[in-house]
Amino acid sequence: MNDSMKTLKYHTTHPYPCGYLPDKMARSEVVASEYRIDTNLYGRLLEQGYRRSGHFIYRPQ
Repeated sequence: MNDSMKTLKYHTTHPYPCGYLPDKMARSEVVASEYRIDTNLYGRLLEQGYRRSGHFIYRPQ
């Protein structure tokens, strides 16, 4: 993880029902929305397993 990724703030969601595995719970690590993510940083986040949904960038855990 490089310096620009280390300075981001992350939030972990409360457990929620997993959409893929019945009877399992999931959490997501979400990048705080206060950051402007450029294409280079976004690419590095994708390499780390993050996804985007609308304005939210998150990684399932």
